[in-house]
Amino acid sequence: MTTEPGKADDDWHVEFEFEDGPEPTGTVLPSRVPEPDDAVIAEAEARFDSLSQALDDQLSAIEKLTSAMDVLQTKHSSEDGTITVTVDASGLMKGLALTEEALASDPGALAHQIVLTSRSAAAEHAAKLERTKELIAQFRPPRRS
Repeated sequence: MTTEPGKADDDWHVEFEFEDGPEPTGTVLPSRVPEPDDAVIAEAEARFDSLSQALDDQLSAIEKLTSAMDVLQTKHSSEDGTITVTVDASGLMKGLALTEEALASDPGALAHQIVLTSRSAAAEHAAKLERTKELIAQFRPPRRS
C-alpha cells in the first residue's frame, strides 16, 4: 500500500511493502520537515545565554569565596609578644611561634600563656567566621517557595 502526498494527507508519506509471510511493520515519516521557528530559536538562544551567564556568575563567586577562605586565618600574639598563635579558616591551630624569651620562662607560665593566646586567637577567628558566613550567604541562590 502506498499513500502519496496529495492523495490522503499532505503532511505524511506512508509506505508498506508486503511479501510472503507475516505482515511487516511500517515506518511513518513526515513528508516534509517544518521550517525552524525563528521565535523558538531566539527564545532558546536567550535561555542558553542566560544559563551561561548564571554559570559564569556562580564560578566567579566560587573563585571569590575560595580566595577569601584561603586568606582567612587569624594570627594573635600574647601581650608581651613572646607567643604567637595562628588559626586557619577551619579554626584549627596552624602555627605556634615562641621567642627565646618565652622558651626561657617557667614551663607552667608558658603553658598558661599559650592557652590564653590560643583563646584570644579563637575569639578573633569566631568573629572572622561570622563574616565568612555572611560572605557565603551572598552567593547562595534564593530559596524557592
